[in-house]
Amino acid sequence: MRPVARHPQRVFMRVTPILLVVASLCSAATLPAQQNRTARGTRISTGPSIDGRLEEGVWGSTPPLSGFVQREPREGQAVSERTEIRILYDDDALYIGAWMYDRNPSAIVFGQTLRDASLNDADAFLMVLDTYRDQQNGFVFGTTPAGIEYDGQISNEGQGGGGGGRQQRGSGGGFNLNWDGSWQVATSRDESGWYAEMRIPFSTLRYGVGDQQIWGINFERKIRRNSEQSVWSPIPRQFNLYRVSMAGTLELEAPT
Repeated sequence: MRPVARHPQRVFMRVTPILLVVASLCSAATLPAQQNRTARGTRISTGPSIDGRLEEGVWGSTPPLSGFVQREPREGQAVSERTEIRILYDDDALYIGAWMYDRNPSAIVFGQTLRDASLNDADAFLMVLDTYRDQQNGFVFGTTPAGIEYDGQISNEGQGGGGGGRQQRGSGGGFNLNWDGSWQVATSRDESGWYAEMRIPFSTLRYGVGDQQIWGINFERKIRRNSEQSVWSPIPRQFNLYRVSMAGTLELEAPT
C-alpha cells in the first residue's frame, strides 16, 4: 500500500510556488522575444501634407516598422492582418504614417465621428509616447477609419484603466481624456486597407532637455470584426497600451 502523506497541507504549500513559477514562464513564453524594440525617426526638411493618403515620396525615405503581435484574443500569436508604421520628423513636428492592410476592406468598421469617441466599436490605430522615458506617464494619440482625433494623457501607466471608451472621460483611473492636444490626423481607405497620417507638433509635447531624445513608444491596432488587438512592442493581455514600461524606444533629434 502506498503511504499517505502525513502533512498534505505542507506538501501543497511547497508545490504551489513551483506551479506558479511554471505558469508564469509558460505565459511569458507565448510572447515573442522581440522585447526592447527600437524605432528611429528619419529627419526630413519638409513635412508631408496631412491628407491620409501616404502617397508622397518622403514616406519612402524611412524603413517601416512591422512585426505586430496579438494582445487579444490570442496573446503573442500572429496577427490576422499586416500593419506597417513609418516615422518622420522635421524641426517642428513628428509625423506618423500607418498602413493598416486588410484583405476584406468592406468589413472595416468606421465607428463614430466625434472627437474622443469610443474606440471599442470600431477599427482603430493608437500610439503612446513616453516622452520623458519615465515608464509611468505619456501621451496617447489615436484615430479610426472615420478620421477622428483621439488623445489623452497617461499617469501611473493608466493604473489598469483604459480601453478606448468614453467612460474614461475625466482624469480618473490614470488616464485623462479631457486633454485635447493640438495635432492633425487624416485617414483614407482603398482596396488594400485603411491608412492614417498624423502630424504632432513638438510644441504639443513635453520632454527632457538635449537634442538626442530617447522616448518610449508603442502602437496598437484594433480590428473590430475579429475582436483583435495587436501591438508593436508585446504586452501581456492583462495589461493595455498604457503599460508604457513595456513600450519600445524611439530615437530622434527633437528641438529644445
